[in-house]
Amino acid sequence: MVLRGYTGIDPSTGHRTVTGAKDEDAVRVYLRAVIGAPLKASAADPSKGEAAFVGAAQRWAKQMGVDRRTLARIGVSRRVLDAAGVTAVSPETRIRRLYTREPFTIAELARCAGATEASVRRVLAAHEKTGEIVRAGRVGRALHYRKARQ
Repeated sequence: MVLRGYTGIDPSTGHRTVTGAKDEDAVRVYLRAVIGAPLKASAADPSKGEAAFVGAAQRWAKQMGVDRRTLARIGVSRRVLDAAGVTAVSPETRIRRLYTREPFTIAELARCAGATEASVRRVLAAHEKTGEIVRAGRVGRALHYRKARQ
């Protein structure tokens, strides 16, 4: 669910952002129509909702950190995503967005990023070499990592 005024993180800059109410309304109406949720009578025309979604989806998706794959999974058609300019996000980017200063495991990242554990291991190995993350220790058999101080 999209909340008006939700503060997200702009993945390109890492700064907090506040989504515009107009973009959120356009996306909310269209996504509700896609999943079959009840709509207000004023929002019942799907062609108007689709046109508004196409105009707002790219900005909204970038601000909220939502990628093409997520929108496709809930039923937004490829044609609409292409028209809106919503692009796929690489597994590396999805994984990197989840780094925190609190310890996390490979399994947690894989589950949250929707990636395989092998993909997460490969990304973590590369980011550990660059110093972006560090090992935080072990708990049982699970190796924990955390975002490096910068």
